[in-house]
Amino acid sequence: MTTRPHDALFKAVFEVPAHAVALCHAVLPGEVYNALDWTTLERESPSFVDRDLADLHGDLLFSVAASAQQARVLVYVLVEHQSRVDVDMPLRLLGYLVQIWSRERRAAPQAPLPVILPIVISHAPGGWTAPRSLEEMFTPEHLASHGALAAFVPQLRVLVEDLGELSNHDLVTRLPSLVPRLTWWVLRDGRDRERLLANLAFWGASLDEAACADAHALHQILRYLTTVNDQLPLEAFHAKLDEHAPVTAEAAMTIEEQLLHKGREQGREQGLEQGLEQGLERGLERGLERGLERGRRETLRTLLVLKFGPLTLVHEERLGTAAADELGQYLERFVTASSPADVLGS
Repeated sequence: MTTRPHDALFKAVFEVPAHAVALCHAVLPGEVYNALDWTTLERESPSFVDRDLADLHGDLLFSVAASAQQARVLVYVLVEHQSRVDVDMPLRLLGYLVQIWSRERRAAPQAPLPVILPIVISHAPGGWTAPRSLEEMFTPEHLASHGALAAFVPQLRVLVEDLGELSNHDLVTRLPSLVPRLTWWVLRDGRDRERLLANLAFWGASLDEAACADAHALHQILRYLTTVNDQLPLEAFHAKLDEHAPVTAEAAMTIEEQLLHKGREQGREQGLEQGLEQGLERGLERGLERGLERGRRETLRTLLVLKFGPLTLVHEERLGTAAADELGQYLERFVTASSPADVLGS
């Protein structure tokens, strides 16, 4: 799993055209949505966006034709997942839009500039409290006392979808598509273990439906949950799944099994290669042992990071120097562990 799980989940789901249309239908004002021909939606490259913000934001850019004049409109979607809302978001977005328009101008010097609809999907803790327009960033008292200056203030409205304000019912009614709906839910609740466990009863049937309809998407959602919430009590989580989403519960268990199997297979392959290169029977045996040990070590590190987040230097060192029999013990402890210390010791 990527070190930017919010970005990865959002992009994996909403880069699918049908899901992107569902998102726009939920966020855009009705008159704006109805003015566009969504059968023409295409994914565009957002490579112009400032890569310095790569760890803070995930972005998607689409083009769609206006229904009447066939004019091209761009939809720029930003998923905001900082620990705090960004008070400069309208200003940052203006910079992004200028970069888009500059690229458009270079590609077609004589063509009119496209309208861009900037959308921010936020699941910042505490909700979105930052400005939703560029005008809000200026001092209103100053502009009120100098009315003539108001004409020189750039206007930019940002469509902010604050997931924290939406109830379960809101998500169901606003996003009729199953996978986008589940994605918004886990983005909203994924980092709040109490809220996540409390809402599993509501979302259990939808999770099982996704398990049957789109197993890959469900796998991404489960991986996301185990990655972003380092305090998620897996025993309670699995118990809730067993009660409300039995099909999903089985899928959740297989994620860990698949990682363990992959580690074993990698270990066998690496051991076999090393043994063949040495050309001796003992070399093969030793290579297999080392390969299996390395596979167990890598698998255990992956599972620990997915479940609890980045390891401390002490735990990294302990894992890196563990003997083969210790690794076996660690893997057994992992099943019921609630912290890295339960596996590797304090």
